[in-house]
Amino acid sequence: MALKELVALHRCANRDCGREYEARLYPVLGIRYDSSHGYCPECRATEQAKYEAEELAKWENELARIRDEWRHQCGIPAKFMAARFKNFDTFWTREPNNFVLARARCEKYAQEFPLDYRGHLRANGLAYPSMILASPETQGVGKTFLVNAIAHAILDRWRGECRLCPVRFLSEASLYQRIEETYADRGQPKQVNEADIIRQMVWVPLLILDDVGTETRRSRDFSNRIMFAVINGRYEANRPVVITTNLSTEELNRYLADTDGRVRIMDRLLEMCQGSVFQIRGPSHRGVE
Repeated sequence: MALKELVALHRCANRDCGREYEARLYPVLGIRYDSSHGYCPECRATEQAKYEAEELAKWENELARIRDEWRHQCGIPAKFMAARFKNFDTFWTREPNNFVLARARCEKYAQEFPLDYRGHLRANGLAYPSMILASPETQGVGKTFLVNAIAHAILDRWRGECRLCPVRFLSEASLYQRIEETYADRGQPKQVNEADIIRQMVWVPLLILDDVGTETRRSRDFSNRIMFAVINGRYEANRPVVITTNLSTEELNRYLADTDGRVRIMDRLLEMCQGSVFQIRGPSHRGVE
């Protein structure tokens, strides 16, 4: 014989409540199951809310732990661990500048960056735009601060949309140094090689390359080959890059040109940036108290 639903009076298990309520008992494998778990509707709602709050707190703590790990693993320098847009001083000087616009441009870039980047590509088929921040007139205008603030803002927004760190920061010099270190023969098996590093630079959702144009290398073929591998790889993978430079567009074009004069890298960058290079104008922040 099938068991039917039964309604019975139960006393709430919450000692501060203890009132009687109608409990509905359902047949499950020959046993009557109390879906109220011994609590009246009001106390059951309170217990459920408490449980959900505890689980949410655990999840927030886990997110914070992962974000903190990523901040220290993605290349953000210790000097810029506190770099946030709200800390970027735009009014310290009365000299002509566009610091407010630069901060707004970078903040908008970070806030609109798609955290589920693979999902973004599946839905849109288009890369998120790249960005070049240049200051050929003055160094020390805060480009590195702003791009690290972009990295922090993206990490702050992350809530588990993907399982990979969405951003990586490094300077052009660090990129070359990391690759050159893979060539050294220390008598031990190499943990990574050049191809591994290029792959990391290509597939991270957002790559930030700082101080492009400051490296003078004996082998221009080396720097050009590495830079082309990274930029072209990201171009073909529909992944953006944020670049800072102290060079003008023309100077950057010459710096990135092949030894035979071809401008393959800059052509791709300008297409990725939708033809726009943002130039920050104003006095240097360095040495200002």
